[in-house]
Amino acid sequence: MLLKKNNYTYMTENAIVVKSVSRGNYEDAVVHLTDKYVRFYEFGLTVAGVQFIGLTFEMKETDILIERISYFLLAMCCLFSLFGSTMAYLMVKYLGSVRFEDPEFFVEGMRRYSRWFSFTEWVPYLSSTLFLITINLLVAAQSPLEYSVVFHVLSGVLTACMVVCQGMIIIAPKYTQPPPECN
Repeated sequence: MLLKKNNYTYMTENAIVVKSVSRGNYEDAVVHLTDKYVRFYEFGLTVAGVQFIGLTFEMKETDILIERISYFLLAMCCLFSLFGSTMAYLMVKYLGSVRFEDPEFFVEGMRRYSRWFSFTEWVPYLSSTLFLITINLLVAAQSPLEYSVVFHVLSGVLTACMVVCQGMIIIAPKYTQPPPECN
């Protein structure tokens, strides 16, 4: 077992790694995990690029505090996206380096670095949250009040739905039940 049963990393890495190693084909686990972290890498670079474009095209001298805070948060989003992408790149390189090692070495490495693997998955959430806050601040600073209120309420409702879905789908403990008897 890598981590607790109510952890997303347990569901993915532990299930994939332990089952693949027990079947004798742990290279499948490495390939699957590598593909997953390549997607994180590409996502981080894409988001950082969009945020950088937003910074360069919209950056202007302003005395409005909300806009200055928004541009600062947008810069932080870009920084976190690049950091997350770099972490994912390191995970891909690590997985590539253990691909031809013994299965026990691979499983022990997954145990040792499981927090980093998990952290790499949470960085996009942090970046997306900062990006959402930035957008809400810019809308508040540049839109009429009625449009701002609608945008903020809709943004809050969609964020709440996402948090609830994440809790139910990813974070909540997963238990398997045997199928009911068919009569």
